[in-house]
Amino acid sequence: MARLPRLYAPRIPQLAQARFAHPLAPADAPAPATALDRIRGWLAEEAGRAAAGEAGAVALHGWIVLPDRITLLATPGDEAALSRLMQALGRRMGSGLMRTRVYTGRYRNALLEPGRWVLPAMIWLESLPVSTRSARRRNGPGRRRRNTPGWALGARRDRLTRTGRRSRREPARP
Repeated sequence: MARLPRLYAPRIPQLAQARFAHPLAPADAPAPATALDRIRGWLAEEAGRAAAGEAGAVALHGWIVLPDRITLLATPGDEAALSRLMQALGRRMGSGLMRTRVYTGRYRNALLEPGRWVLPAMIWLESLPVSTRSARRRNGPGRRRRNTPGWALGARRDRLTRTGRRSRREPARP
């Protein structure tokens, strides 16, 4: 079956995800810090190019590298910017880290509505390690409910009962 043409949308935020052909680390071990630092450096270079206003750069809003995938929230500057970034990452990782094929296939991307869905996508990106069980949820004195993005979006405890259902409506205020 022939590949379908990719939808290119410059200056529109996108979520892009590519799965690694070989994980950075086994499932029960953390990813090596040196590999993560190198990937972070490469992504920081791209963020610097975008901040400098270079044509064709990709503005990176957030990214996460898990042992089995890389996920980016980015706004490409032109039609081919995001695919160039993913190819450059694959080439750098293939020559410097893995010495083999990097991705299992093509990267996948989804367009986001510019104003409305960028913040929820950032929250989803931040929670991805917990939802994929790559990290454990922290419940302790260092993590408070008020400091989470959900609190800022209005999911406060005072509106919910212990079962998670809405409490009875309060009388309307004059």
